[in-house]
Amino acid sequence: MGRDIDHLHHVGHVVNDMKEGLDLYRRLGFRLSPPAYPMLSPREGEPPRPFGAANTHASFPRNFVELVSCVRDDDPDRIPSDARLVPIQAPPEHLPRLTEAIRRTVAKIASCLARFEGLHILVFKTPDADAVAGRLSSEGIRHGGVSAVLVPAAAALGAAILFRKAEGLKAV
Repeated sequence: MGRDIDHLHHVGHVVNDMKEGLDLYRRLGFRLSPPAYPMLSPREGEPPRPFGAANTHASFPRNFVELVSCVRDDDPDRIPSDARLVPIQAPPEHLPRLTEAIRRTVAKIASCLARFEGLHILVFKTPDADAVAGRLSSEGIRHGGVSAVLVPAAAALGAAILFRKAEGLKAV
């Protein structure tokens, strides 16, 4: 890889059915944690429900394979029995933007699935994601751009949850 990319951070294996994906990776010999299923209230006052994209990881020393699937409202039986339901909490003024960002991500995953199940996501570790994105664009290499996300970090003060900004460059 070029000098501006440190290493492959992870690849994403997009599957139609998380249960089947888990079964495949477990038969291959991987130990996967229960998949995380984000939950969000569709409207204020309503109970949260699974929403967005579910995922789990097959880990290696410096990177991982992410097993990812779209959450489908029409078939709750597709959620594995050991799934971790993860409520997403955000101030009401941020929910519309957050919901739209999740919907865009799910639309990208769904478009991958419309072509085929498989490895669709490459994420690289780099100290300057914006510069690498610019270089790739100038060289005519399509990519998904720089993703900045909030990632839960270790809670240092009792039950408080701290966040850090994580950046990566996703090739598509």
